[in-house]
Amino acid sequence: PQKAYWRAYAAVQKLGWTIVDASEKDLRIEATDRSLWFGRISDIVIRVRQAGTIGSRIDLRAQSREGALDHGRNAARLKAFFTQFHF
Repeated sequence: PQKAYWRAYAAVQKLGWTIVDASEKDLRIEATDRSLWFGRISDIVIRVRQAGTIGSRIDLRAQSREGALDHGRNAARLKAFFTQFHF
């Protein structure tokens, strides 16, 4: 889980998201991202958990502060994260 946490942290930095809070102890990263066209902000939370004896599980959530009108940007953020993470 520690290795996956730091890989996730590096992916967030490469994507240019703003890290709001990061806890290596809790294996949790909170970030925000602003859309290019309208400046809408989305909140992103990444949690890393132990999965089995040698694996890790990444739990990722992105939600627009404006409600449901994100025009698919949050789904694109999730895809971009996992592409950058080299899953």
